[in-house]
Amino acid sequence: MCAWEVGQKVNKQKHSLNTQGIGRRNILCRIVVVAAFCFFLFSQFYSIYFRWYNHYGPLGLGDSDGYISRIAYFKDHSLFRKAGLHDITDKYRNVRLGQNGKVPDECVRDFYTFYGITSAMALGKLASLIDISAEKMFQYNFYIGIFLAGLVLFLILKNIGTYPVTVAVGFIIFAFASGTGHYHGFFWVVPSFYGVVFWLLTFY
Repeated sequence: MCAWEVGQKVNKQKHSLNTQGIGRRNILCRIVVVAAFCFFLFSQFYSIYFRWYNHYGPLGLGDSDGYISRIAYFKDHSLFRKAGLHDITDKYRNVRLGQNGKVPDECVRDFYTFYGITSAMALGKLASLIDISAEKMFQYNFYIGIFLAGLVLFLILKNIGTYPVTVAVGFIIFAFASGTGHYHGFFWVVPSFYGVVFWLLTFY
């Protein structure tokens, strides 16, 4: 075997070892990211579960009745079917916490604050598709929103700093983040929450 052939063989072995090393690093990076993402979801999902556990319903949480009412409306109405909307609004305008323990099937608390219809329509149609109540859909919405927020955080964090360290550290930090009523952080998944999530996508 000539020197050239020996050199080629050595180069192939080095290339093979480098490829294996890169493959192992990629697998390790994925494991770290998946583990951090699961930790983020576990922490946030447990927080949601804890809030609903033995609770007498989401109507007892802030202004939930308004958000549930919009989901309930779009569950049975199309986006452009406005007939009777004002009558429904007037009929249920005074629905408040503790009355019958739930929001009526067709309830729009206040037509003039009927904002955030994109997420309300999507959740209403999803509730209709899987045949669950608007109140239950509002609860599931928290899990859906947090999962989407986690995906968006991953897309942003993976392009910042050193991957996967930045992603892992970011997920660990955000696992304990909650927010306040001023900007509706992770604890309150409502239209403004989705607005912030999709706005963050512009940084991707």
